[in-house]
Amino acid sequence: MFIQSGKLHAVKMVSSGKTWQAVQISSDSMRNYQTPESHDFPDFLREVLSKIDGVKKSRIWTMIPASKGEIWQVNVPQVKTDFYNAVYWTAKREKNFDEGSVVFDYRIQGKTIDSGSKKISTLVYTAARDEVELLKKAFSKAGFELEGVTLSTFAFQNLFTNNWMEAGDDYFAVLNIDKDHSNIDIYKGKIIVLSRVIKTGLDSMLDSIIQEKVRQNFSSRILDDQFSSENAEELGIDRAEASKLIAMLETQDVQYGHSEEAGHDPDSVLKMISPALKRLARQLESTIDHAENVMGHSAPNHIYISGHLATSKVVTEFFQEHLGISDFRTMDIFDLDAFKTSSIVESLDIYDRLPLVSAVGLAMSKNEYTPNFLYTALDQENQKHLKRNSNIAIVILAILFMVSGFLGFNLSQELNSTKHKAETLQERLKSLPPVNREMISALAKEYQDNTELVREYSRKLLPAAIVSEINALIPNNIQLINLRIDFGKPTIQETEGHSGVLFIEGIVMGDEVLYETYLSSLVFRLKRSPLFGDTVIHKSSIEDFGAEGRVLRFVINVELEKT
Repeated sequence: MFIQSGKLHAVKMVSSGKTWQAVQISSDSMRNYQTPESHDFPDFLREVLSKIDGVKKSRIWTMIPASKGEIWQVNVPQVKTDFYNAVYWTAKREKNFDEGSVVFDYRIQGKTIDSGSKKISTLVYTAARDEVELLKKAFSKAGFELEGVTLSTFAFQNLFTNNWMEAGDDYFAVLNIDKDHSNIDIYKGKIIVLSRVIKTGLDSMLDSIIQEKVRQNFSSRILDDQFSSENAEELGIDRAEASKLIAMLETQDVQYGHSEEAGHDPDSVLKMISPALKRLARQLESTIDHAENVMGHSAPNHIYISGHLATSKVVTEFFQEHLGISDFRTMDIFDLDAFKTSSIVESLDIYDRLPLVSAVGLAMSKNEYTPNFLYTALDQENQKHLKRNSNIAIVILAILFMVSGFLGFNLSQELNSTKHKAETLQERLKSLPPVNREMISALAKEYQDNTELVREYSRKLLPAAIVSEINALIPNNIQLINLRIDFGKPTIQETEGHSGVLFIEGIVMGDEVLYETYLSSLVFRLKRSPLFGDTVIHKSSIEDFGAEGRVLRFVINVELEKT
């Protein structure tokens, strides 16, 4: 379920194997000025969700607009370990996003060749963290747990993934016109190769209508550079009037031909919104050109259009003329067999059905193929580690249980013998002379000598432990040049040993583009080791290194934990 145009749209789908069936659809108007931030939104959400049969047992997904996230494609070198870090730093180099304000995730798309090297084609994406948290809290306050939060782009992709819309093997695009933005996604088959958000949407077209009305009615009283939505309302031209013209363009153009609305027909309204449409067309053309000439893809053979104005023939003809693509298709899925039994759908006009298209795609979401900002690749990796550690813990507990049983049996056998020895020792103790100062001093000296001996052995064994740990942590593409340990000078006050510093000097080999990624990955591993404390890259520089060619030479300072 999701919010669009002041309504909360919800669709319940059930699946049987690879087949989906729609069983319930609803669109509820929200109260004026109500948003997910409103204090009464959870109550409204609870009211809507409670009308859906079996909602408590359903997996609930919602989505945020494409404008609140970003999607792009990267080619990542093939690495045996730490693939997440390789993807993260590759994406970070292209888009310097702030990991504190966004949720980061990725999906592997397949193998590819980039500049003669084998790479992994990966789709990476981010979403505004505050938007994700806001929705999560709103559903929680309403008494429902969210299964997933995704982007609108991926809701549309679900339709192709589940064969509800024809994808084929060639290139095509999806254009979705939203309230304050539009987004275009270019596909090859069912795979997204380029996604771009454009800051021209329905609001821009409404502004164009209002501005044109001002020019027509008040040309002698107001100049173009004095126009704004605010003073347009003062002049008696509001957005409601402009919205009626947009609705006429969407509805009467489809149903009633060129019937007039307030003295206008579709062609005259098209002329009013043409400045905004031209900006949108130029951005679409630029996006397609980038896909062709920069990324090496082909131009889309056809374009699906969804959202506002998707039903308007004159708008479609406008795009056909400006883009040179003749095949535009309205993204209407409601003539499929899955909906023929729905009286709700049959009662809706096409312009009322279109907002539900993305809701249907959203309802098909599954973690297996739909990006989920509540369950990212990093979450999955951590879950695997937790499961593996849990299994190890279970095995250890089982071993301890068997050992404790064996020890318990032996201890019971030893108990009687110990009691007898205690009685014997008690008799011997009575015959010993009383403890004096000299005896205590001798015992204290013996304890101190033994402590120093243990400390010395610890010092001697620690370097071996450090070398063993370093060997386990160093990946194949990093070669050590020098390893030095400085324990410093122990002080008399130290009673638990003292820390030292480990100096690691080495070189990073392989793909020069990923040098920093590999080095950061090593630092991350060192920090997680129980033997090491604070870890800092003292210096790093790219230089020629004999037969190895250009490498990244580095020095890392690592504080040792107290022994």
